[in-house]
Amino acid sequence: PGLCVVAVLVQHLARSSVCASLPGAETVPSMTGMLAGWAGGDTFLQLFRELRAARPELCDMPAALNGTAAAEALEAPDCTRLNLALAALVTVGSTLLITLLKPFTQSVECGSGRVVDWLEDWVESIWQLVSKAAATTVMVVWTSVLTKMELHGVEPDQGGVTTRIYIFWAISITAVGSAVATWLEAMEEYFVAEGAEATAAAAAARDGEPELGERANTARVAALEMKAKKDEALVEFSNLAQATLGWVAGCAWTDVVCDLVPTLYAKPTLHVALQNLAVTLALTAGCVLWLCLVGGGDGAISKDRAQSERAFISGAMAFFVGWGWVLVLRDTFVPFGWLIDEQVESLVARGEEAQRAAPPGA
Repeated sequence: PGLCVVAVLVQHLARSSVCASLPGAETVPSMTGMLAGWAGGDTFLQLFRELRAARPELCDMPAALNGTAAAEALEAPDCTRLNLALAALVTVGSTLLITLLKPFTQSVECGSGRVVDWLEDWVESIWQLVSKAAATTVMVVWTSVLTKMELHGVEPDQGGVTTRIYIFWAISITAVGSAVATWLEAMEEYFVAEGAEATAAAAAARDGEPELGERANTARVAALEMKAKKDEALVEFSNLAQATLGWVAGCAWTDVVCDLVPTLYAKPTLHVALQNLAVTLALTAGCVLWLCLVGGGDGAISKDRAQSERAFISGAMAFFVGWGWVLVLRDTFVPFGWLIDEQVESLVARGEEAQRAAPPGA
């Protein structure tokens, strides 16, 4: 909750007339929403862990482990089905939340006046943040759940097995994700058309159809509005599913890159920083070359399977290239942290020496 409050304030300031003209201000709302969503995803994952620890019988315990010491370990049971069920619940809940909040993210009207308008914008920022955070929460949860499923039963010391699994999973989620996203995009058109038709029919029925009777007419309007809301929720679910598939694919390829280049997660040193910089520059050049060869386009999923696959691959490349630059920045700032730490320790040591050198009673 504390992070959400701070994130809302930062997001609202970024949208204000004072800060809106600053370079990069337009990316702040999206970044704050992702930060809040990442925290929300970690919260749900912690709840999943606590649930598995408190109720291990909810997981599938292999018969060979019954009554053994290994059965007491948290990760000994196969909790894949439980994790998938919990992730599905989070997805459905987030879809409903995003659908309900959508009108409030677009316009909140409580009156006029400078203070009232500022409050209205602030409330809109809250709903926008919550909506973005809900979507990011789903992405974080599904990435963790699917990665856990992918690596279930694989020991850390199995060498190349993990690498091959990472590569196979990245290729599979890209192929399957692009196919599913293409199908969802086609279904969205149907849901949008059906929802628009239901909304128009409800508006016409609201004007009155005397031959049906007042009660029957009210019931028909309610049924049509419910149908329109259902179609809107299905469209939001489709958008959330496509975004989640893209996020999972990006994380999968990031795992491949980080597994093939272990220095990306190594302890920062000058050698590690230079090597990570070289790797990230090479990845960036490769990504730019890919975009030049296939055409950048708008990066959106469409009904065209080839376009969807290009969008997925481009998104995955942007994901791990961006993560590579994050790690490069980490490698750059860590030495400054060490320098500050050394200076603080030096000042503390001087203070202690001065205190010991002072005469008693001084």
